[in-house]
Amino acid sequence: MRYLSSTAYRRFRSARFVSVAIGLVLAFGPIGCSDSLAPEPADAHADRIIFLSSRGYVGDFFTNARYDIYSMNADGSDLENLAESLGVYADLQATPDGRSLIFATWNAADGLPDGDCPYQIWSMATDGSQQRRLTTGDCHGAPRMSPDGNRVAYISTTTRSIHVANIDGSAPRDVSVALPPVSHGCSPEPKWDVGIIGWASSNRVVFSRHICGAGTTVYSADINGNGLVTHDFVINDIFVSPDGSRVAYWSGGQLMVTLADGSDPRILASGVIRANGEHLARPWSPDGTRLIYRKNDGIHIVDMDGIDVQMPTYPELRFDASFCAWSPDGNRLVFTVYERDTGGTITGTNLYLVNLDGSGVVNLTRQSGSLNYSAVWVRR
Repeated sequence: MRYLSSTAYRRFRSARFVSVAIGLVLAFGPIGCSDSLAPEPADAHADRIIFLSSRGYVGDFFTNARYDIYSMNADGSDLENLAESLGVYADLQATPDGRSLIFATWNAADGLPDGDCPYQIWSMATDGSQQRRLTTGDCHGAPRMSPDGNRVAYISTTTRSIHVANIDGSAPRDVSVALPPVSHGCSPEPKWDVGIIGWASSNRVVFSRHICGAGTTVYSADINGNGLVTHDFVINDIFVSPDGSRVAYWSGGQLMVTLADGSDPRILASGVIRANGEHLARPWSPDGTRLIYRKNDGIHIVDMDGIDVQMPTYPELRFDASFCAWSPDGNRLVFTVYERDTGGTITGTNLYLVNLDGSGVVNLTRQSGSLNYSAVWVRR
């Protein structure tokens, strides 16, 4: 299936989309290159797939699940629990060099002082060592790593603000401090909340604020909270390519891409449910030439000219695929499968491996009645 190529898009381009592109140029500015480059040879380092799993815990895995962080070889062997003592995990991400992880955790029993919150951001090495708590005090969650791996943005849920800190947790600052005051909301009290969308570059964060009764507004600011820009369009997710030369974003059901300075805007795909299935794993291929995204009919891969390939759906497995991650060499994908019984009831999730041509499908986790998801594939 072919979507809009660059030439076709220029004939189709609407005035509103031109304004979106101009907005990206003015607000985000040039994007520097990150440390994530083209893939190394397959034997350069040991590949490991790191993921969240509720295996070993009893209960309703959708409402009361507890997760541990596991690591395994790319063939599913050598399974290792990296951090079973820290509590419940979410938002697992790896640095571009594959050496460190960040994640959110909840642990009411970790000896917190009075007034401290169990929702916090942690980091550790991808072998499970060097576990370090990055945040303290107020509740913090939804970490988003910068494209160069040097900083992390997160939400302070207590104060409903967006913070940025260095990757070691030092120098935290409120980057949403310049937001206009909330002057209205749902009665009797103004009700509002904030959310992180992603990074437009390694120096600029995109976030949103929803005010009850007034809707959602998208903003961006630099890492010190300066240069606040209000956007008149919705961005659901935003991703910088590995070499920093392009920005992809998902908005209004369309997957779009521009050059780093916001020029040459293109619609690569329409009817998109989610870029990359979910918003944390990186949708860009390691060489920056393709993107993963999800439609109602499954996983798709599209190149920069809009040439689109649908991955096989394997209906006999009765699954919905999501949470995709590229292998470091760009030749395979690991993704989460929501497995169902013959009546359609979800019975758990597993991680599957597949070649880009749809061959070689392997169930890596082979679990029943537990959740296995949010994989990151690292080469360390």
